[in-house]
Amino acid sequence: MATGKPRASLRNTAGLEGGVETATDIISRMVALAPPGPTVLSGQIRRVLQGLTTRLRARLSDAVEEDLARFRSTRSRALELQVEASAAAIRGRRVLVTGGTGCIGSVLLERFSRLNPAALISVSRGRHPAPLYLPDVDYIFTDVRDAAAIDQALARARPAVVFHLAAQRDPAKAEREVHETLTTNILGSCNLIDACRHCGVERLVFASTGKALRPYTSDVYAASKKACEFIMASGALASDLAIAGARFTHVVDNSLIERSLEKWILRGKPIRLHDPRAMFYVQCAGEAADLLLVAASEAPPRAPALFAIRDLDWPIGLLNLALGVVGECGLPASIHFCGYEDGYEAAPYHALYDARLSPSVSPLINAFEAPATVPSRNCAAVDVLPALGASRTQVAQVGGLVSLLRERMAAPSELRAALNSTSWTLLDAQLRSLPRESICRLFSRVEEAAGLAAHPDHVEIDRRIRAALARPDFGDP
Repeated sequence: MATGKPRASLRNTAGLEGGVETATDIISRMVALAPPGPTVLSGQIRRVLQGLTTRLRARLSDAVEEDLARFRSTRSRALELQVEASAAAIRGRRVLVTGGTGCIGSVLLERFSRLNPAALISVSRGRHPAPLYLPDVDYIFTDVRDAAAIDQALARARPAVVFHLAAQRDPAKAEREVHETLTTNILGSCNLIDACRHCGVERLVFASTGKALRPYTSDVYAASKKACEFIMASGALASDLAIAGARFTHVVDNSLIERSLEKWILRGKPIRLHDPRAMFYVQCAGEAADLLLVAASEAPPRAPALFAIRDLDWPIGLLNLALGVVGECGLPASIHFCGYEDGYEAAPYHALYDARLSPSVSPLINAFEAPATVPSRNCAAVDVLPALGASRTQVAQVGGLVSLLRERMAAPSELRAALNSTSWTLLDAQLRSLPRESICRLFSRVEEAAGLAAHPDHVEIDRRIRAALARPDFGDP
């Protein structure tokens, strides 16, 4: 879960003064009683944590109510689009959505049904109860990992516009099921691009993630989507297929967090939170659908770009949300601050944001990317980031990873190594693409934080920024 931009306050753990037990005191007792880690909590410890959780909720009642209300109200948010310009990308065209039976896919298809398309087609692996299906949609059930099946599906559907939402999106599951995640997210995207080319698709819009803003990450899910951004950009530059992407943050309509909280509470299990200070941005499925539509309306050939909502409001406190859901369920619950588990970033890179640039763009766009960001033409609330171009080195590196995935026999450790190598290659390419002013600004931020980087990955990012600045050809056109 993201800790948010520097502007985000950690006021949700503020306590009372004057000798009264504060929220900070209670949290300290909880951590001392059940330290972070994969600890099996005894019944006695869980009972003590339950009492402390009740007291913590009372201490933080105002912040809990505020964050829970904002989380819930996000479902009704929407972007203000230039309707005619946005609808023109759909009206009278055959439109296909991968992942069309999922949360965002279903909303997207429902919205498109009102824009007079020539046809609507859903391609998905999952089946859902019949009432969820829309009468005007042709549902095809197949797997994006199956290249031949995807070719056949697009040949049958003959779409002009494709929206690619099919993905494995659970960061924790990605660490356990590396092959499934990478073949779904990366290989599936490659298969879809090939099918789009074969079938003469005009426009392809894909769903990325805010986690892809990390300059480098070893987390499987985030790294897979970052690689997808490059794959999609390369596909656009190598053909007449217009491609655009949309970076999403946590979608409240199908919230993995809320689902986990309710499951733990109803089953009487400890609530596992990463950290009492963790915060995360949220949006709703409707906003996601609006963003995808904006991206479709503005995607020109050979100019791939990423789209993100500029104002995502104040981040939600994870602890506040958990305490709010506890109150709604009306059942006793115990919170365990378990620490950051595999697939989740404990602390953002220290130069991820630049106070001089980042406040004016989406929090899903980092300091490396902010200088090149421009406003959307069709929605004032959306930022547009030109996607990273392709070099032979990058293409070869990503191509090697894709070939490994096609073999179907690679061990998870081999896949992780290939993904990590690809991620570092993409960072180096990004650094080479930056203008002198941008990389000097990054270097300044790195020097300001000299000696503070604790995570080895962050130390290595710093090293590569310094190396980029020291190159003899740095700044050459």
